[in-house]
Amino acid sequence: MLNITEYIKYEKFNIQNNTYHLAVYDIKENDNYKDTILLLHGIDGLAKDFSYLANDLVKHNYRVILLDMFGRGKSSFLKNRELYINDFYTKILIEISDRIGLQNINICSTSMGALLTISLCSHKNNIAKRIILNDIGPYVDPTRQLKLAQFFNNIPSFTNYAEACNFLKNIYGLTGIETKEQWLYFFKSRITYVNNSYRLHSDPNIFITFLENAKTMVPIDIWYHWDNISPNTKILCLRGELSPLFNKSTLNRMLENNNCQSYTFKNIAHAPMLFNKEQKDVIISWLENDNFIETS
Repeated sequence: MLNITEYIKYEKFNIQNNTYHLAVYDIKENDNYKDTILLLHGIDGLAKDFSYLANDLVKHNYRVILLDMFGRGKSSFLKNRELYINDFYTKILIEISDRIGLQNINICSTSMGALLTISLCSHKNNIAKRIILNDIGPYVDPTRQLKLAQFFNNIPSFTNYAEACNFLKNIYGLTGIETKEQWLYFFKSRITYVNNSYRLHSDPNIFITFLENAKTMVPIDIWYHWDNISPNTKILCLRGELSPLFNKSTLNRMLENNNCQSYTFKNIAHAPMLFNKEQKDVIISWLENDNFIETS
């Protein structure tokens, strides 16, 4: 499988008188690629979440761009934890897209990444011709946000690697990870060893800020950004049938956009991991054939 770390480069940012580095992965099989796709991970994720999908996309001659948002993976942790918010991430994506020269591309994004995609497309109408939003919409109920934030803030550290693996398997068991190889890859990408214990890869301050904001009980509500997406942008909404964050009423409102279609993965919770064949095939088939999917 594709080793995305072979393609890493660092983009330097000066933020509040500090220098930080954002890990960006720019992957293509050759210079004659047919199209470009940007992949954006969720709040607890990192670029490696898309390794299986990226592997298939490169085989289909796509240029694939991924990144570890600040506080995750190979990117710098921020000194000011108040910057771990979607508005700041969106500014970073606008800057990165300008630096790389991204225009009229495809975007596939999971959860937090999908929220960022909606905001990014609202700010830059010419950036995307197709977007795939994985298991979240422009509105998230505040009680669901709070429950998720409380969960992340209570994740312990572990004395041994097996405990950490078992914890992750219990949490992500309904995301579509199927094989032993996939699980081992997931464990390796998500677990790190720090101060004589095993913990998740991301900066814990991300989730402290998330919880503080969730406690205000203000919903995520970016319908104004959704309504500002270019009418020329085609949209595919992916939904886990068991998802607690992406309900049918939100999906149905999104489907009022004539350019929007949906696909629901049966017996899958939040969020489809995009590791298995069904999930990857839906994405690639839609990218290749535009309107082949019946809305569900």
